[in-house]
Amino acid sequence: MSRRRLHVIASSRGRRLSLPVAVSACLIALAPAGCGSRSEPGSSELRTVLASPALTAGHRIRARYTCDGGDVSLPLVWSRLPAGTREVDLFVLGVASVRHVSKAKTNDTFTVQWAVAGLSPALHAIAAGRLPAGAIVGRGTGGRARYSICPAKGRLTRYVVLLYALPRRLAVRPGFQGSAALLSAGKIALAPGLLKATAAFTASYGRV
Repeated sequence: MSRRRLHVIASSRGRRLSLPVAVSACLIALAPAGCGSRSEPGSSELRTVLASPALTAGHRIRARYTCDGGDVSLPLVWSRLPAGTREVDLFVLGVASVRHVSKAKTNDTFTVQWAVAGLSPALHAIAAGRLPAGAIVGRGTGGRARYSICPAKGRLTRYVVLLYALPRRLAVRPGFQGSAALLSAGKIALAPGLLKATAAFTASYGRV
């Protein structure tokens, strides 16, 4: 059986960092239907759920939400945040897989396409192309502090949309490095004894 490893590109220079185990376990299958987890001592509540009405029935991103349309940021809806959530953070990650036949393993490389921190736990959705007051937008792998889904032409590209519901806020400012915030959020999610949740879904888009 092949081994799959998950990495995130930390900057446009190409430095790779491993994703936290909690994220890797959730995303390793890259299931279109999505996945979620919550760590809440003594709780039997259902998992946190994340979804978007911007996808087709085949989990393709509609052109309006890419550079082939208006490049409007995805509308997102979530539910079942754990008690004690102080902040919601969102990430859109581009995925590229490299198969190493000789080593019987697959490396999944993630680039940060969009990073948003500071969302209120009272929220349960964001509208297309809009962010609420207090949202803090970070820089993606290419250094841009804005949303964009614009893969290379001629190839279907996979994306992961990831939500963290955290028991404490990330110490970030506008233009923060998205990959660093992603790893910080993952570490908080792994901290023992704290209430937190992770939810994600995958989608794809290809340009002609």
